[in-house]
Amino acid sequence: QSRCNAFNFETSGSMINGDMTLKYEENGYYSWLNFPDEVNMNGLIKDSYFTFSDLYYLVPEISENRFIQQNENDLFKFNARLLGVLNKLRVRNMDMEFGNNSKLSGQMTLRDVTRPNDLFLSFRVSDMRSDITSIRALVPDLRIPASFDRLGSFRFSGSFDGSPSDFIAYGDTKTELGQAILDINIEDLN
Repeated sequence: QSRCNAFNFETSGSMINGDMTLKYEENGYYSWLNFPDEVNMNGLIKDSYFTFSDLYYLVPEISENRFIQQNENDLFKFNARLLGVLNKLRVRNMDMEFGNNSKLSGQMTLRDVTRPNDLFLSFRVSDMRSDITSIRALVPDLRIPASFDRLGSFRFSGSFDGSPSDFIAYGDTKTELGQAILDINIEDLN
């Protein structure tokens, strides 16, 4: 077991601050060789930000994911608790800001992060705030009709389940025009 208290990790595009405990088998060398599946994390990340391009060094396989490629230099600010191994990661008490006008709070489970074709995300969103322009910038392959611009800013609470290119979103949405229950299945964004 290793423990890092009040660590600060900086690169040219990311800064991660927090406390982290890493648990691994007694002969840790072999666990570290298979870090994504064998090193358990328990960490509190606070006042941090990252870019996907910096994550390429840790998990080169994610560079094959189209969503990640399209957002590789975007800045994501976040606070969260991380639990589990990278390929079965639970993210709790998450607060994230991205783009010019987007915020997200909730919990998330990630499966198979290092295997882009198998990546599975399960979000439980307690509050998401954004607008259509920001969503278009975040997911350029998502074809949102121009008429949706009239919705203005929106709030969402509910769930997203699936991969970045094939997912189901369900929940309550409130816009400047009113509110609705959202039940959408997006398939094959690639």
